[in-house]
Amino acid sequence: MEWINTKNRLPEPHKEGYWFHGVIVFYKMPDGSKHTELVQWCKNNLFVFHGMNITEYVTHWMEAPRPPKE
Repeated sequence: MEWINTKNRLPEPHKEGYWFHGVIVFYKMPDGSKHTELVQWCKNNLFVFHGMNITEYVTHWMEAPRPPKE
């Protein structure tokens, strides 16, 4: 998996019709702190982490691995 710049492409909506799905993001907050987190990518084109919209801070993302099949 490789990082994708948000200027180049955003995630696609979840194929199974859910309101959101998980993606891994890299973002930089206004205080200069940098983070890599598993967040929700919502159908309304928002990156959400613990209920907070962090979309404006996200610079790169990648698909999260899918859970194992049972």
